[in-house]
Amino acid sequence: MIKFLITGYYGFLNSGDDAILTSMCEDVRDLGLNSKITILSNNPQETEKEYKVHATNRFNMISVIKEIKSADVLLMGGGSLLQDCTSTRSLIYYLAILWLAKAFGKKTMIYANGIGPIRRRVNRWITKYMLNKVDLITLREKLSYKELEKLGVRKPLIKVTADPVFSLKLKPQNLEQIFEQEKIETSKPLVGVLFRPWKNQEEYSAKMALICDYIVRELGMNILFIPMKYPTDLKISNSISEKMECKSYSLNNKYDVNTIIEVIGKTRFVLSMRLHALLYAALKNKPMIGYIYDPKVKYFLEEMNISALEDIESFTVESSIKEIHNILEGYSEIQMEIEKQVDLLKKKAEDNKKYLMQLIQ
Repeated sequence: MIKFLITGYYGFLNSGDDAILTSMCEDVRDLGLNSKITILSNNPQETEKEYKVHATNRFNMISVIKEIKSADVLLMGGGSLLQDCTSTRSLIYYLAILWLAKAFGKKTMIYANGIGPIRRRVNRWITKYMLNKVDLITLREKLSYKELEKLGVRKPLIKVTADPVFSLKLKPQNLEQIFEQEKIETSKPLVGVLFRPWKNQEEYSAKMALICDYIVRELGMNILFIPMKYPTDLKISNSISEKMECKSYSLNNKYDVNTIIEVIGKTRFVLSMRLHALLYAALKNKPMIGYIYDPKVKYFLEEMNISALEDIESFTVESSIKEIHNILEGYSEIQMEIEKQVDLLKKKAEDNKKYLMQLIQ
């Protein structure tokens, strides 16, 4: 039996990270090996229940060390784990997990991560030192490869693949009951709005309220707020909704990854700060405007060949409305480009499994 230990930002009720974990578990099982999966989670009980795997508390270092010692392969799950914008403490946590795995002689793989930004000099040095000791790195976009080059990471095998979410096995779902329970009006086209708390929240929520009112009044569509991190994103959704003059709708309960993706599939287009909401929209072939609060959002939109992007700190109501009209006028052409790029990314995402199998063998 091969024992896999997966670490990442799991057990925090964040749909994007849940999607990554779902994909990684599917990828490991698709290898067809006799395997056991253990997850380092903030909420082990919920993780075990949802994913049918063993989980342990990511902050109980005695349990973490025990799991590392018993594992054969450590997988550091996708996402932007190796960065110091959120905090240096988070970066050091993940590097420490890698260090422990190598100290115990385990195979280690950075699994379709986004790298950076890492701004502090000492953090860059520590990251370079540790990543040069891992066995294999796959990256979700080319710009992360350039970041590793700048850091001086050259010893492991490094391959650019794609976010694991692009290998998700999606299940069709009837949403009538959910829309009825949430009292969402579906007689008009829906526009998905997926924002998160960030700096200058009052300023950008006020601008988004004006944009949403314009969509309702002038375009005859309904606004649907969709929280990606529950219940954190409900606060910013409510902040925008309260500033609107027109009626809006919201998913007020927590839903699994598949349901959120299907809901986004029912929208006409999405406006999102959340990276994985943009990935979900791409999977369902829905045009999007990305609001950049972190370089990872810009990286993805560039990979998708999408120019509809706004800086969260400097966008205007007028610029967003212009982008919306561009989407509506070129809707079919945009969908064709999204479909083309998603097909490429799905093939690249499958490479994560291929390289993992090579590492094991």
